[in-house]
Amino acid sequence: VGSKTGRGVFMGGDPGPARDKILYIQIDTPSNASSFGDLGSLRAYTQTVGNGTRAVACGGEQSPGNTTMEYVTVATTGNASSFGNLATGVWLPFNGNCTDNSGDRGIVVAGIGQPASAMQYFTISSTGNATNGTQLESSGQRYAGGTTSNGDSRGIAAGGNGEVNTIWYFGAPTGGTASDFGDLVVGRTYANGNSGD
Repeated sequence: VGSKTGRGVFMGGDPGPARDKILYIQIDTPSNASSFGDLGSLRAYTQTVGNGTRAVACGGEQSPGNTTMEYVTVATTGNASSFGNLATGVWLPFNGNCTDNSGDRGIVVAGIGQPASAMQYFTISSTGNATNGTQLESSGQRYAGGTTSNGDSRGIAAGGNGEVNTIWYFGAPTGGTASDFGDLVVGRTYANGNSGD
């Protein structure tokens, strides 16, 4: 996840020795990644969202990481702190660094361990638990990729388990069902997304 200071932060991952590590780079300067700090739990297959100041690691394969969230202040190196709990434990969520148009709402799209069509959301600047929200229009989209634009109020999720080619869109992720947007040219299981705004 990026920051307002031009720093990029990577949280958790696989193989094993990387699962509790946080690394960072300065995006405008080509170089190797440096140590930022440590996560409080092992987090393979986690995803991270941010608001330009704070980065939050959401879920992950390894227990107890699959039900919890941790955060760091991107401008200051150090170990992660507890943020709160997901409404439902999840690993392999695909959120595409989702925020809403305020830039301060984190969105976890689908994933293994929760209903495969579900989204969860939370406010990045305030520690606390996630809340269940919008549903994709069909089940089985646990590997759907998501992205949103900070300059708009529309979010996008696409693809899913079994190389789904559907694209959905949604407004505020606080409830209801996402709507059909169109189709990918080719179905994709491990889709992800990003927005330039």
